[in-house]
Amino acid sequence: MKLTKRKMSVTFVVLIISFLSLTILLVGHLSAQDKKAPQSKLAKDLVGTWIKVGTPDEIGEIPAKGGRLKFFTGRHWCITQAPF
Repeated sequence: MKLTKRKMSVTFVVLIISFLSLTILLVGHLSAQDKKAPQSKLAKDLVGTWIKVGTPDEIGEIPAKGGRLKFFTGRHWCITQAPF
């Protein structure tokens, strides 16, 4: 297959437009991440490790071994099940 100058120039233009579009999207995404919202008092109070001991209407005892742990860091959280 023989590439003509016209096909090569169209391919080049498409590649340049794609590159510029991706660059603009990446810069916009990174600058949006730099703007952090201030943490609320509730978010600051929740930082730490919590263990599930029941529901709000039915509070149980703290398990001697294992349990479901929830970790809060202020921006992220995760839940893990400790073995019994």
